[in-house]
Amino acid sequence: MGFANRTCGNDGNWIGVPPSCKILDCGNVPTVQFGTLSYSPNTEYGSSVIYSCDSASGYGLDGVTSRVCEATGKWSATQPSCKLLDCGAPKPLQNGRYTHGNTVVNHTVTYSCNTGYGLVGDPTVECQTTGYWGTLPTCSLDCANAPTVSHATVVVPSGTLVGAHATYTCNSGYVLSGSAAIQCQIDGEWSKLPICYIVTIAYNQPCMSTSQCSTDQSTCRSDSGQNKCLCAASGEMYDVQTDTCLKVCGALPDIMYGTVVNPTIPSAGQIAVYSCNAGYALDGTSIRTCQSNGQWSSSEPECTFGCPYPESPLNGYANVSDGIVAGNRLQYWCMTGYTLVGEEFRICEDDSTWSGVEPKCAIECEELPPIENGYIDKSAGSWEGATVIYVCNNDYALVGDSTRSCEYTGKWSGLAPTCLFAIFPDIVLVLGSMFLFIVLVDIFVLVFFLYYKYHKKKEEIKFEDLEKKEDEEKDDEDEKSFDDTMVKPPGFSIYSKKPNAPQAFDEDEAPHPPPKPAIKSKILSMSTLRKSGSALRSVFNRVRKYKPEVEEPSKDDRSFTGKQAGFVSPALGNLSGDRFRGTPGLFRADEARDNGYQTEYSDEHNVSFDSSIEDLNA
Repeated sequence: MGFANRTCGNDGNWIGVPPSCKILDCGNVPTVQFGTLSYSPNTEYGSSVIYSCDSASGYGLDGVTSRVCEATGKWSATQPSCKLLDCGAPKPLQNGRYTHGNTVVNHTVTYSCNTGYGLVGDPTVECQTTGYWGTLPTCSLDCANAPTVSHATVVVPSGTLVGAHATYTCNSGYVLSGSAAIQCQIDGEWSKLPICYIVTIAYNQPCMSTSQCSTDQSTCRSDSGQNKCLCAASGEMYDVQTDTCLKVCGALPDIMYGTVVNPTIPSAGQIAVYSCNAGYALDGTSIRTCQSNGQWSSSEPECTFGCPYPESPLNGYANVSDGIVAGNRLQYWCMTGYTLVGEEFRICEDDSTWSGVEPKCAIECEELPPIENGYIDKSAGSWEGATVIYVCNNDYALVGDSTRSCEYTGKWSGLAPTCLFAIFPDIVLVLGSMFLFIVLVDIFVLVFFLYYKYHKKKEEIKFEDLEKKEDEEKDDEDEKSFDDTMVKPPGFSIYSKKPNAPQAFDEDEAPHPPPKPAIKSKILSMSTLRKSGSALRSVFNRVRKYKPEVEEPSKDDRSFTGKQAGFVSPALGNLSGDRFRGTPGLFRADEARDNGYQTEYSDEHNVSFDSSIEDLNA
């Protein structure tokens, strides 16, 4: 606290107040839901905060158990949380199956048995607040229907599973030999059946031979000077209920840290069941059977402290340094080059069994070197069959395979890829998109142009054909109209043997109407007269076919007509309008005006004109 720097003043004294150092305080951490926290000793530098969860409600700590106030003034690590404990996968049921949903505290799993087995116990098991599943039921064999006994009836009141009973009753006149009730045993078979037989010699009654004795296994022997149906003097006992002489195995004593439940009558076929106290496990068989020779089967088991010593997995070992008492934890390790597949820890439970399933040690591939400008996703592990994924940073592109798998040889498949710098990948992407768009537009325009050109050409062809057809129709109409208006002249015309004879009109007559603009001039110029006779006749015949309302005459046409006043020709001289009016055979202006462009003598003039042209050509 205070100024970090001080300056020596002109008076020889330091300016400002001397600073002081105060220990950093990290402050309080947030509270944890379903849990508590405590500071040791406080929130200042070097102190710790310790977390705990509500275990009574089934919550466990997810994260670190403690955090330290560091020199930066902040708490180390991250804030933990309290979550419901997960009991994990339900325990398998021998000769049965289960269905479940969630596996956290207070959730349940339902068990059922396979065909031929019946469920003994509660089918529903709950995940307890300790994080472990409750007691499992068992699947017992089904002994099926109780067998029949001659001369007897049977009643089965509680099913045919292991532990069920069947009761027999002999018919009138018969006596039951053996136990009236039989039991479905753990091997799936009914216990010894009774028999119903005719009354002979009862037990402990005078007899003459053993065959007369009704008591099973009894013999007719001497007792106190009299023969009676009795059991052996030693090693046998008489069962009043079954009226049988049974071999006696003798009662079994309790074992250390455990107990034994002897049958009511320790005779042949009866069983004794061993069990251990809490925290101890049974080493050996839990059931011994009294045999027909009066000896118990197998040997006496022992109760060892906690759970049985675990076996080490292949290529690994189990660490039981914490002990094998209920609540202790077992940890598994693998040899170098192998990795653990399964749960690393198992806990010794109250029923002297280890939780979960024994894990395995699988071959592990070597550690992969990091990739420059990228990272490797190893979330799937690094053991045999696992796959890693290579990912490049932004602005870098992957060259090579993006995945590699751990093979059985302990090596990674393929080769390591690399991450190369990509120049402005976003810009390249945009430019590439623009280029693609332009190419598509060009293709569209080209297709549209070809389509338009093809169809336009067809329309132009159709239009030209239509225009040509219309012109032909108009020409036909013009020919018809022109032929209808033509009248032969009465006298001499310009088509006589004298060349260059122009057509004359009266001065008061109207001039020749101009041709139609769409049709070329049909008036012959002087130069045309020099063509051959056959060609000129063809042209002249075509000239006759036109309508009388078109364009103005050309300069040659005006020279030919002499402007209706006169015409100077080397052959005919000056032809005036008066001269032509008084001359028979020339154009008659009044008739030409009233009836068309030629008179009724046009055909004769055509002949004389053709002959005049031939003379000129000659």
